[in-house]
Parts: sequence; structure tokens; C-alpha cells
Amino acid sequence: MFNTIRKNHQTLMLFIVILTIAGFAAMYIRANPTKFGSNDIFSIYGKVVERSEIDTQVSCYRLALALGLTDYVRDMGGLGEDENAALNNYILNQLIIQHQAPALGIRPTDDDVATAIKSLTPLQTDGAFDPAKYATFVQEQLGPRGLTERQLEDVVRDSLRVQQLRRIITSPVAIGEGELRTAARIYQPVTGQVLHFDREKFMTNVSVTPEEVSQFYEKNKEELKKKEERSISYVVLELPAEQQKLTGKERGDALQKLADQAVAV
Repeated sequence: MFNTIRKNHQTLMLFIVILTIAGFAAMYIRANPTKFGSNDIFSIYGKVVERSEIDTQVSCYRLALALGLTDYVRDMGGLGEDENAALNNYILNQLIIQHQAPALGIRPTDDDVATAIKSLTPLQTDGAFDPAKYATFVQEQLGPRGLTERQLEDVVRDSLRVQQLRRIITSPVAIGEGELRTAARIYQPVTGQVLHFDREKFMTNVSVTPEEVSQFYEKNKEELKKKEERSISYVVLELPAEQQKLTGKERGDALQKLADQAVAV
């Protein structure tokens, strides 16, 4: 059993995340009852989902399978013996991903979508994108389902969102040396000892003469010195007067030499 869990830990992690989000979404739905119309199914994130949108999602579900996006459909909970339950999982998770992905910075571009479409196996011939197959697919798979190329792009875009979410969840965490030192400093054991010191009583018994102050200064004056510091607002770097009239490559070389001197300073 443990070997099975280890082999499939990435899929299990993604499934747990989706179930957690779905759970919060379900609580949100129950906590926000809305008066529905005859075509309204439920409300999520303050939006009423109508029957027509559910019908479109069902068609997109079948389109995703026709495109060979089985990993994506599985991650959405859309593969199972009970097709109705699989459809319910797919549609709810789809709505959640579409809402939450932008908040996580997951925004597949149009170029990403176009590249992904060209890489789909049902649209390729000998490993290369086949425009004729694409046209046939649009005619035979989209039209009968009442879909357009826009819905095909949306399905592929959603699959990319899930891929990026999976990558975020399963990617290793890189910890810098500075973070390690900070953590070690926070959690390392510390042994302390408190010494109670009555400053006022101590000062009454201390007497420092001017001679002792002078001797201390003479002995430590080198350590008490501080390097000179200056504050500037801006610096003007100009070519010498004899180089002001240079042109072409000679002027470029002179300016480069001046820039190198500025960097050195």
C-alpha cells in the first residue's frame, strides 16, 4: 500500500488540493443561498451558473476526451465508472480552476494555447501538426456538439492551467543558504545567564581622572578613527577638452574608456 502511495504521490497531492478547494467551494455555495430562476443550477463565487453553461461544459468534457487530454480530465476528477459523478466533479473543478488560476498567477498565453493545440496527437500526421486533420476535427467534433474553435481553445487553455498548477504543487522547494542560516539561528538552542547589575551603585564607586581619559585616547586613537565619507547627488563625467571633437570609432573608444574608469571608481 505504501509503495503504491509513493509511486503516485504527485497525483495524490493534486487530487487532495482539488478536493480541498472543492470543499471550500461547496461550503461557500451552501452559505450563500440565492433565488434561482428556472434555468439556474447553482451559485459559485457569487455567480449563478445556468443550465446552458452546464450543457456547454458537458460538451467540452467530451471534447477534451476526443482531443486525447485524458490526464487533464483525470486530474479534474472526470474519469470514473459513474459518468454522472465524473461529470459533476469535472464541471465543479473546472469552475474552481478557472476562478482561482489567475489568483495564483497562472495565465497561459495565446501562443501557449496555439503550441499546445499543434502538439495534440489527434491533430497530427507523422508527429507534425496537420491543418487538414484540424479542419476535419472542427467539422466533425465541434459542429455536432454546438461548439466553436473558441471552446476548443478554452479547453486547451484550461488543461494548461491544470498542468501549471500540478507543476507548482510537485516542484521541489529551493532553500537558499541565507534562509538556512536564519532558520538555524531561530531554532538553535540558546543558553543564557542573567547578571543583575546595579549601575547607579557602581557609578558611585567609579572615578575617572582626565589623565586616564587622555591616556586611553592616546592608546586607542587609531581604532577610534573613522574613514572619511562623502554624500553626492550626481556625478558628471565628461571627455577632456582635447577629446570633445572626436568622432566615429575614436569617440566611441574614448567614451568606453571613460565608462570603464567610472565603473572602477
